[in-house]
Amino acid sequence: MGLGEWIGIGAFAQLSGLTVETLRHYHQVGLLVPAEVDGRTGYRRYLLRQLPRARWLSCGTSGCPWTRSRRSPAPPIGRSGARS
Repeated sequence: MGLGEWIGIGAFAQLSGLTVETLRHYHQVGLLVPAEVDGRTGYRRYLLRQLPRARWLSCGTSGCPWTRSRRSPAPPIGRSGARS
């Protein structure tokens, strides 16, 4: 799976350590906007390249369970997916 491939909200939640509900909230408040939202169904799709930002955000909610690295988490990424 490449970094430019679509991933559904459930799988993205599992990989990021965030809940589906948290991802929906982050979308509503603009913290982590899905790469695509189906206008008909409302289905949210993310790109794997958005995962570092999601994991960075999960540090505040869960204490970074996804890593034991001493490196600092990835910096925030803007809505377009580019690093700020």
